[in-house]
Amino acid sequence: MKRSEEAAAVTAPERYRPVRRSEEPGALAAPEGYRPPYLAALLATLAVWAPYALTLAPTTAFWDTSEYIATGHILGIPHPPGNPLFVILARTWDILLSPFGLPVAVRINLFSATMGAFAHGCWFLLAHRVMAFYSESRWFRLIGASAAAVWARQVRGSGDIKTIDVTASRFQFEPATISVSQGDNVRLRLHSADRSHAFAIKAFRVKALIPNGGETVTVEFIADRAGTFAFTCSEYCGAGHSRMKGKLLVVP
Repeated sequence: MKRSEEAAAVTAPERYRPVRRSEEPGALAAPEGYRPPYLAALLATLAVWAPYALTLAPTTAFWDTSEYIATGHILGIPHPPGNPLFVILARTWDILLSPFGLPVAVRINLFSATMGAFAHGCWFLLAHRVMAFYSESRWFRLIGASAAAVWARQVRGSGDIKTIDVTASRFQFEPATISVSQGDNVRLRLHSADRSHAFAIKAFRVKALIPNGGETVTVEFIADRAGTFAFTCSEYCGAGHSRMKGKLLVVP
């Protein structure tokens, strides 16, 4: 009875106030009266969302992109495990934006951009909370959280783009061996010397159609793994199609 009376005498803010553990050897002290910076997190989210929206893909693309745009629009089932939460949220978003007349691909791509920016904001709040254990300075927490969030969303790469021209013809690629360094930003300029072909590097999720007529198609990726990887023609182009392949060497 006495303990319940003591508990009742504690006000709600005091009851849920973070407990300081500085008396424990080596323990970090949790700040008292900590308030998450929701406004700063919102600004960080918008700062990430803006370039996402401005550089949004206007249509679909290869691999999972087309599948998730389609299944999000029709409330379908993509490949296992199915991602039901994404499909349900994407369909809801699709319906809400339908009065604006945007293409389906733009609506679903905008949903992905918004969710990515939202994840950035959540990471900002998490990083800010961790920083609070190390300093009570407001600016230290904000700057540290911003740096952590930017680091989490950055793209790995050397910064310089290595551009390589690749010509497809029956039944070979020229060059047949492409050598780059690990961490390189690689840009491949693909064109055909005869008929339609396709180019794919499964290890880096690269795939592109190469139309006939000499039109150049550009693909970019980051060679973030060392090793030897095959690239192939992924569109049937004749009896020698199975032999149309090459090697990508990524040197550490």
